Amino acid sequence: MSRAFASLILSFALLEHGDYEEALERLPPTRVEFEEFAFPQWHGLASVLIGEGLRLDRRLDEACRATQHGIEIATRARYWYAVAVGERIAARIARDAGDADMAVAAFDRARGLFERIGARFEEARTRNEAA
Repeated sequence: MSRAFASLILSFALLEHGDYEEALERLPPTRVEFEEFAFPQWHGLASVLIGEGLRLDRRLDEACRATQHGIEIATRARYWYAVAVGERIAARIARDAGDADMAVAAFDRARGLFERIGARFEEARTRNEAA
């Protein structure tokens, strides 16, 4: 379990630095482990992060499916941080696909969720990215 969690956090950091290839190597087996361990909150977060890796690899259709799947899992688990991260990724996917209206709506949902859970840094970061 500790290895899976460490791999999740490392992958999150790798994505933040644009190293989606290594993150995409680590995240799928990590997602499976969290599913097997019955930790839906981490399973959901891993899924939305896979979506971000696929987005960075310009595989937008796959990215959209992975992100939506992760949002659904995290919503059922009531893990609002992962839902908000997923919405922010969904906004990026929509933006990259040229759908400005969908991007604005997803950024707004992400910002609102971050605000609701008191994640001020993430809220400000989302607001800045949406601008």
